Amino acid sequence: MNKPWSRRLYAGTALSLAGVLAVSACGNSASSEQAAADSVSVGSIVSTSAINPLMSYYGTWLLAAYEPLVTVDPATGEGQPSLAESWELAEDELTWTFKLREGVTFHDGSEFTAEDVVFSLTTIQEKGYQPATYLTQVESVTAVGDYEVQIVTSEPTPLLLSQLSLAYIAPSDAWTEEGFNSTGAGTGPYEITGFDAGQSITLTANDDYWGEAPATPNVTLRTFSDQTSLQSAFEAGEVDIAHQLGPNAIQVLGSNYNVSTEWGGSLNFFQFNADKGAFANPELRRAANLAVDAEALTASMTAGAGEIEDGQLALEGVAGYSPDITRPEFDPEEAKKIVEAEGATGTEITITGQSSQNKNLYEAMGQMLEAAGFKVKLNLVEIADWVVQARGTTDADILYRGLSFNGIYDIDRGFTTISRMNSSEEWAALYDATRNEMDKETREELLIEASEYVNEQNLALWTFAAPAVGAVQDGVEGVDFSTGLSLHLTDVTKTS
Repeated sequence: MNKPWSRRLYAGTALSLAGVLAVSACGNSASSEQAAADSVSVGSIVSTSAINPLMSYYGTWLLAAYEPLVTVDPATGEGQPSLAESWELAEDELTWTFKLREGVTFHDGSEFTAEDVVFSLTTIQEKGYQPATYLTQVESVTAVGDYEVQIVTSEPTPLLLSQLSLAYIAPSDAWTEEGFNSTGAGTGPYEITGFDAGQSITLTANDDYWGEAPATPNVTLRTFSDQTSLQSAFEAGEVDIAHQLGPNAIQVLGSNYNVSTEWGGSLNFFQFNADKGAFANPELRRAANLAVDAEALTASMTAGAGEIEDGQLALEGVAGYSPDITRPEFDPEEAKKIVEAEGATGTEITITGQSSQNKNLYEAMGQMLEAAGFKVKLNLVEIADWVVQARGTTDADILYRGLSFNGIYDIDRGFTTISRMNSSEEWAALYDATRNEMDKETREELLIEASEYVNEQNLALWTFAAPAVGAVQDGVEGVDFSTGLSLHLTDVTKTS
């Protein structure tokens, strides 16, 4: 399996469009004679309101200070040891036994044991925290001695290791009814030594870390309210690394700074409501896909650095991807004919999305769909309202979902959301067949079969995967922006 971003169109590809880009994914090599700095600053628009590692599965601070039982190798999709040194699956394909790493301590000095694993995973489930959506098949978590944990699932779960990689472990002694204290206590290579909610986080190397020490001992994470202010701070030299910049930074910064446009593991992913409304008609779903010019959207909104979705939710390197699946060709005239033939000219359709982002994309898509004969209404809502609709029921005809593969390099995450707006028995049978198949090759075949169905039925409105745009100052190395909303900091260096 290749990395999910192996087909990324790097900013260098956009050179002919922008004309002035000087691009590097990691920054320029610095002279070995220069001294290594002991601190680095990171600016991002990703905000943190509370230090609670059980509530989320992404965040630069989370990856730096906390650890899960296992991690996932993005190149292979296989589980890798972290707080668990090894594991085995019983013949019943339900009982997993994890042997834990001994001699590990939390930042508060307490010892890491099996009880902390039991506490963390059960609390995530009981409180309904974000990672709980990936632990729905976990029936029980039991300590078997101090350094062994048994996890029993309700059915065979081929993605359990990937799912556990999104559940971080915290010390049970640090928990109160209000959550964790202001700095928390993890087992990771960095300790959180300062926290100002929504503003900044200070990280200091953990001297007692069980693994390899981070390359730079001190990191400051700063939060900016928007991409414009982040870009300005970067140009002023206030931060060494700019994380989650806007697409305009490709052209604005590209001639003077090291700019990366790697794919960040995410798709836009617009989903049709196939259960009700205009798009319960598969012909109108097909017409809508013929009406959208993804190449024009990519060129105008990402300087050509986005990656066009090719008719399937999985991109190359993600389990379930097929090179034989292709997206419908852009054909606005055919789209208009279909809408007319179906008696749908002037039919009102609603596109629902987040008011805080992608407004230009929603508007451009709306214009294209109106050219095909639809009457488009944009319903841009606050994030809280959007989450309710994304996780439950919605009256939207087209819902912006977004889809990230970081952590779980498998199409299952996308298939789960397809089921929320498509209740056909045919789809349910295809999806259910993928969920419990433990043989990797057989499961891959089933995933591709389901992907083909999504393509044939036009269950998604195909646009593009936006690049993860980031930039580093000269002398900064070891930054990988392809991990999307979270940065791995342990290899980051800066020469002073």
